[in-house]
Amino acid sequence: MKCPFTQEDVNNIQPRALAISYNLEQEEPRCGHESCIRSLTTYLCSGNATTNNTCPCCCLKITDVYDGLSNDVVFNKSEDVAAHNLISFKYAAYNFHLAVSFEDDRHFSMVQLLKSYGASIMGARSDGFGQLAQNRIMDVLDMEENNMKILHKGRVLFPIKGKSITPRELSQKLIEISIADLQMIGKKKRRKNPSLIVMGTPKNKMEESQRFVGAGELRYENTMRGKFSHFTYRGIFTFIHVVKTLFGATILLFKTMLPGARIDNNDMNE
Repeated sequence: MKCPFTQEDVNNIQPRALAISYNLEQEEPRCGHESCIRSLTTYLCSGNATTNNTCPCCCLKITDVYDGLSNDVVFNKSEDVAAHNLISFKYAAYNFHLAVSFEDDRHFSMVQLLKSYGASIMGARSDGFGQLAQNRIMDVLDMEENNMKILHKGRVLFPIKGKSITPRELSQKLIEISIADLQMIGKKKRRKNPSLIVMGTPKNKMEESQRFVGAGELRYENTMRGKFSHFTYRGIFTFIHVVKTLFGATILLFKTMLPGARIDNNDMNE
């Protein structure tokens, strides 16, 4: 089977880059078609919720998206979900379930831990060991750090304010919340929305909005429509200013032509 977006053989896509979409509104999971996860999220986040919310293969409504690794863990009854680092969150109308890292920090040297922590402080993203849960979300949704928020029960967990918690501690907290949600799904045997909610705009949508409604020179330089709007806007105000000036000058001239007219300081200031 090929990815409907990239036409790449899904068997050649790495599990972390693979997406399996489902409709979990039914008693039994339906759909299960595979695609490139970045291409699928771009598709789901573009257009509107009524045109781009269905699987491109079977046209079934998509409610949940799993990557290859989380799919194997959650739907394998013999697997212990708590033994893996998974992140589960709601974005727009979709629930995403992603694997962050299947490795335990204890298996790595102190040098590797410090190197990974330093990279996270600098905002680096990595697909290997040490990737943080928040960075995994940014990678999949193609968001910038300064344009993404993660909320839990109305409280903003990300971006971090102050020094109350480190990026790695936050990552672990996000994973613990997600594991609790996934375990609850297993107990109740029904679909449950994740407790974590992600808000933000993907980079491609940010660039598109800047082209037409962006601020400053971006709007004027990128499109002919923007240039036309800019010069029309400036032209109207210039015309109003000229008319106002001519009207004021005409009134002043008319006053000087009246018998016994006298120009005082107030008239000169108009």
